Amino acid sequence: TNLTLQKMASHIGISHKIISPVLNQQLAMGFNEYVNNFRVEEFKKRILDPQNAHLNIAGVAFDSGFNSLATFQRSFKTITGITPKEFMKLAKKD
Repeated sequence: TNLTLQKMASHIGISHKIISPVLNQQLAMGFNEYVNNFRVEEFKKRILDPQNAHLNIAGVAFDSGFNSLATFQRSFKTITGITPKEFMKLAKKD
């Protein structure tokens, strides 16, 4: 999905010049980082859903809003501290 700060600002009716500093000051992260956190959480939910067992990591990552597998891999590792494959192995142990 091509979500941008400007699109979000327009959609909610707030200037992007307000949103960006609020994210930086209150959450200590930029807009892309904020959105990627949501996308990683969506990936984690979807990959564990038995209805998605036929999908591979890339398919679920794209369905979760990522446009690039490299960006997904990098974001996932940064946010969780592990790779998506490691996440899946740990989840299967439970």
